[in-house]
Amino acid sequence: MIDGGEMVVRMLKKEGVTYLFSLSGGHINPIYNACLDHNIRIIDTRHEQGAAFMADGWARVTRSAGVCAFTAGPGHTNAITGLKAAELAQTPVVAISGHSELSRLEMGALQEMDQVRTAEAVTKRAWFVAETKRIPEYLSMAFRHALTFPYGPVSVNIPIDLMMQKMEEEQIHFPLEYRTDSQPYGDPRLVEKAAEMLQKASRPAMIVGNGAWYTRAEEELLRLAEVTHIPIFTQETARGIIPDSHPDCYGEPNGRINGAAELLSECDVALLLNVVLNSRLQYGQVFNSNAAIIQVENHSLAIGYNRKIELGIVGSPKYVLSQLTEQAEKKGPFRTREWAERLRKRQLEKKKTWEEGWKSNERPIHPLRLAREITDFLGKDDMVVFDGGDIKFWVRTTLGAAKPGHTVDNGPFGNLGSGIPHAIGAKVAFPNRRVLIVNGDGSFGLNAMEFDTAVRHNIPIVSVIGNDQAWGMILHNQREVYGHDRVVGSRLGPVRYDRVVEALGGYGELVEDPSEIKPALERAFASGKPACVNVMTQARLSPVTEASLLWKVKMDPTLALKTGDVYRP
Repeated sequence: MIDGGEMVVRMLKKEGVTYLFSLSGGHINPIYNACLDHNIRIIDTRHEQGAAFMADGWARVTRSAGVCAFTAGPGHTNAITGLKAAELAQTPVVAISGHSELSRLEMGALQEMDQVRTAEAVTKRAWFVAETKRIPEYLSMAFRHALTFPYGPVSVNIPIDLMMQKMEEEQIHFPLEYRTDSQPYGDPRLVEKAAEMLQKASRPAMIVGNGAWYTRAEEELLRLAEVTHIPIFTQETARGIIPDSHPDCYGEPNGRINGAAELLSECDVALLLNVVLNSRLQYGQVFNSNAAIIQVENHSLAIGYNRKIELGIVGSPKYVLSQLTEQAEKKGPFRTREWAERLRKRQLEKKKTWEEGWKSNERPIHPLRLAREITDFLGKDDMVVFDGGDIKFWVRTTLGAAKPGHTVDNGPFGNLGSGIPHAIGAKVAFPNRRVLIVNGDGSFGLNAMEFDTAVRHNIPIVSVIGNDQAWGMILHNQREVYGHDRVVGSRLGPVRYDRVVEALGGYGELVEDPSEIKPALERAFASGKPACVNVMTQARLSPVTEASLLWKVKMDPTLALKTGDVYRP
């Protein structure tokens, strides 16, 4: 006889799951009990949001499904932000929620609510299991949907009385071979046309998104670069899939922190490889209205989103890249040299504007000096997790991407608080890699107690806080839009976050002088403990915040008259 919890765990074992990110609760005790018998390690967290983010972080760096489990009601709702972040980041997460008793449905049972309807708003699919013997079937559907493009989170909700119910093993069907990793090639006719458009272009560019990482397209992308020398930009989980140091790579497609990306407005043909034209790319307006857009996606519904396209190809990024290379080899040289030289020149020109900040010895510390110290300290095998507002973008002006799967961003949802749990998930997946988090002081506080999780489970991550004592992006907006005397609810004090981590059993250090940043980082990693390096920085608005303010001024020019600190009429 086996119970429903055992059925859940057996399905997880079939999928090769070794870690379950979770916070305990009465509605999932049968799952916990079964994990003990199947050597699935439970990383128990201090908040369900942290568990969802940890599963997300695990999935992003491993390209496999991250699994998390929550108790019913408030446990389920606490995870919603993490699941929505995974949805927009296209991360395969399988979330299992306990549920109040099926036998007492609509009777006001403890923590009863419509969990499926809640989950449907933030996941690809959500299911309610109404029969014990079908638990394995629903979990097979969950993994199939999570790992079918576009990847994303799913939710399975199982009533506690079903998880406790025991049945003879002979009555239970455990599905086998219920999904495929087959990837489609693009329509050869359209691929040939795309290659022809790119070959004739004088200012082509390629932006590479998540699908290239999840389809393992590293070799195919490098081969296309070698044949065509089309300028390449990478974003989100594709960062590092071709290193920023490669002569044909120009970093991320954010013109506010990357000079080369400023020239995307002059691009005449753009190849988008699993790239969502959302706010990060100005809803497609990063390109001029005459630019021809070639969009490659694993599914047709994503094509033509927010922008008119010239050509849409449904296919795996991995195989479409291979097809494009084959066509490019037939067509002869691509005209990219002059365009590439302009891009690199603009990129270097913008970098020069950061030099004064990189060298600054000011106290509080200039955020660009912190960025330079972090960049100089890290090695190519180290993993970096970003979580914050201004400080994240300051560091990204300087720190490139050297390897695929080594950079984790908080993602297009714009959520904060994901950094510590993302880092835990990444470190659990790759225990021999150093993992550093770039935190704002605000973002650090949202899930700071997950340092307790890291300490209890001996997961030595290091958080570097750019501590400007504020919700910086908000403070700058309030000050510039409404005036210095209208700043409210956005100031934070000089909190000793390093001592918080020390109190939890980790290593902490306060840094107030720029010369102490690198030695503090060395001591933090050498401690072998979860660590916090709390760096007191200036409250400088990043280029991204400045751009958002310029947009607001454009909408209402009178706003430029409020303070005069940044903008002049």
